[in-house]
This record gives sequence, structure tokens and C-alpha cells, in this order.
Amino acid sequence: MHEALAIIAAGATEINLRGKHLAGSEASQILDPVLSSPDCKLTKILLGDNPLGPLGADCIARAIMTPWCAITYLGLAESQLGDSGVIKIANALAAGSCVKQIYLAENNISDVGAFAIADALRSPNRSCLISLGLTGNCITDSGAAQIAQSLTVETCKLDVLYLGGNLIKDEGAIQFANVLMSGRCHLSTLWLTNNQIAEKGAEAIANVLNSGKCSITRLPLWGNTLSLPVCAMIDELSEKNIHRIKRGKCGQYNAHTHTHTHM
Repeated sequence: MHEALAIIAAGATEINLRGKHLAGSEASQILDPVLSSPDCKLTKILLGDNPLGPLGADCIARAIMTPWCAITYLGLAESQLGDSGVIKIANALAAGSCVKQIYLAENNISDVGAFAIADALRSPNRSCLISLGLTGNCITDSGAAQIAQSLTVETCKLDVLYLGGNLIKDEGAIQFANVLMSGRCHLSTLWLTNNQIAEKGAEAIANVLNSGKCSITRLPLWGNTLSLPVCAMIDELSEKNIHRIKRGKCGQYNAHTHTHTHM
């Protein structure tokens, strides 16, 4: 309690508790008094590499649903959240929050958790989320497809998505390619490294990058079941896309009365 009061009194905007071996109950004892206070000024919370589990996820979910919450950055990698913990956080995000960046790497998230995240991204409550890290989890084509489809929803403003080190194959890559080709998403960076993507998936990605219809500037495929020349070719196409965007020939989408410009 004394630590919590000190954080509030100091008007701290960032708290770093990475690697402190905090279980969910211990993290709650520190953070609940802080995050439940209208005087809390925290905007950035680093809690990675702690065994938080679902109980710690509960604490975070409650915090981001408070009307005075100012948190924009959540670092929760390697926190043993699992699907149940991620669902709690995703539901809180879906209710509307000011969180802009959240990192959930290596939390044993399966397609079940991915579906909840996709639901949060397509929530009718306008999302502030622009960067999402899901590296090193257990998401397959099914979860990837749900996340990809959520990117086309008008209220979704996600710009950066990390999905490296999952179990995504060709079908998941093709789903992302189709969404990117539609021009109805805001992604500029999509990491699909160290998955199980092969030639068909790479071909779909290459076609998107060649199309001039997307705003992607980084889409690395290293560490998949692809040859080094194919991976290098994808990087080269991404680089060309950057120059194409700078020339103003890419990133425009017109449909009926809606016009989106991707910067």
C-alpha cells in the first residue's frame, strides 16, 4: 500500500515491474490501489516476465475499464496469461479504452485467445489500439484469419501487428493478403516471421506488394519454410512499396462516400 501511495503522490506516468517474479495476487496488491485511484497518472505499465496469470489479467482489465484510465502502453509479454487471461483483457479493450499499444508475446495464446482479440478489434466502440504484439504464441490459420478480417472494420485503426513465431501456414498468409489487397485496413507493418508459411502464402504476399493497393512497408517472412531468395524478394518488394507510397501512388481507398488515406 505504501508503494502504491508513493506512485500516486509522485504523479508517476510509468511503472516498470518487469521480471520481479510477481504472481497475480502480488501484482494486484501493488497496482489495484494505484489504478483504482482517479489521481493515477500512469500511462505506461511494464509487467512482462512475471507469472501474472488470469488473476493479474483481471487487475489490468479492471484498470483499463475505469473512466479515468490514462494507460496507453501495456507490456505483458511472458506473463503466463493464457487464453483465459487474454480474454479478460480483450473484453476490457472491446468495451473501449485509451490503450494504444499492447504486447502479449509468449503467453501461450491459442486461437481461442486470438478470437477474443479479433472481437476486440472489431468492437463498435472506436478503438485507440495502433500496435499489437502477439509474437511467440500458438495461433494457427484459424485465429490469424479472424484477426485479419477484423482489420477491415472501420473502427479498427491498427497500424502495427506482430505475429511472428506462431503456427500460421499458407492459408493464414493468404487471408492477410486478401485483406491487404482490399485496401480497407490501416496496417503499415505486419510481422509473419518464423511461422510455417510456404510458397503459396509467399506468392499471395508478393502479389499484394506488387499491386500498389496496400500501405504495407514492412512484411518480413524470414524463418518460414521458404528459400532465402524468396524472403529477400519479399523484403525488396516491401522496400519498393515504401517508395511507391512516398510518391503518393499507394494508400488511397475510395468506396462510396468513404475515403481513407493511409500515412
